[in-house]
Amino acid sequence: MMEPWRVAATCAVLALATYTFFHLSPWHGVLLTGMGSDGAAELALMKERGAITIAQDKESSVVHGIPGEAIKLGAAMYVPAPEQIAQLLKALVENKAAAG
Repeated sequence: MMEPWRVAATCAVLALATYTFFHLSPWHGVLLTGMGSDGAAELALMKERGAITIAQDKESSVVHGIPGEAIKLGAAMYVPAPEQIAQLLKALVENKAAAG
């Protein structure tokens, strides 16, 4: 029997799991402030499959649980504050558009 906590998956886990299952590309995974570890393992899988992965830095997080877990797992390629996350995503999209 499946553990009850596994039945009620969060939106973050479902979205990130969808990416890892279907290997949708290109995709960027971002985990922001929050309690727990929702999505951290899935972000690691995304990184393994070639996605750009981002976790919010500790200094700007209200609760650093979720992004902190991702960082501990080595899942985050970038660890900026939210303002820099927006700039980073914009640059990634613009670079992709310029490349082709």
